[in-house]
Amino acid sequence: ALMVGTSKMCAEDVRREGGGGLFVEAPMFELEGITSMAPIMVFAHIYHHSIPGLANPVADKKKLSGIFRSTAIFSTLAYTLIGLVLGSNFGKNINQSSNLNWKDFTGGTAIYDIDNNLISIAWWAKAISLYVLCFPALDVISAFPLNAMTLGNNMMVSAYGKRIHEVDKNRCIRTQFRILASVPPIIFGILQRQLGKITDYAGTTGFVIGFSFPALLYLRSRAMAERKHFSTVTFYSGYASYKFGAWCLFSFGVTMALYVVFFLVRDGLSYED
Repeated sequence: ALMVGTSKMCAEDVRREGGGGLFVEAPMFELEGITSMAPIMVFAHIYHHSIPGLANPVADKKKLSGIFRSTAIFSTLAYTLIGLVLGSNFGKNINQSSNLNWKDFTGGTAIYDIDNNLISIAWWAKAISLYVLCFPALDVISAFPLNAMTLGNNMMVSAYGKRIHEVDKNRCIRTQFRILASVPPIIFGILQRQLGKITDYAGTTGFVIGFSFPALLYLRSRAMAERKHFSTVTFYSGYASYKFGAWCLFSFGVTMALYVVFFLVRDGLSYED
């Protein structure tokens, strides 16, 4: 809300700091941008891996469908609103990480000397600038341990399988898996500083995680139910609970992942040339 509310003033500050350059409007649709936009859109809505942990405290499991559906709708509307407002105000001057545009935010309170050097800014403008600049980093820092714990727990279950109950309460083993899940992202984050590159490649995995893996899990569980002569229709069955839909979803995820990776590699090689 703070970024949306102050984006117009911030855009004016950006143009002023840039020497009063002309405003270059961003196109409403650009085909070349799909390879950058699609992975980020998918990655922003991924929470499949955390559903078991998020669902566990809910007493009435029948409400889970509405809760997760409402979450997806709200996040979609919020991201769309932010993208449209910031894109219309900043145009081509927007940074890959849009919060960096608030680096020179003054809120119209800046006082300059005769040589156009900045003398002072209102305290509230400094506070807004600092908050918007730091919020994404603080948000990631707060969410990172939760994601690392979820991934570490999943890795431990995958490694021990049916014997998980033997080590589930072993704090030392659980900590080792959580460290294994958390250290590699920190190392790669140090090596790669460009947020755009990180979201491009990390977001590509979202197609597989968000589309292909759930489809494979459904096909596997359905095959197991049929083999044991169980009903394939459960309380969680929905309009997409059939083989053809699952295979289409799986194929879409793999195809989009390969499509995006191809263009990312091609663009990277052409940039180096």
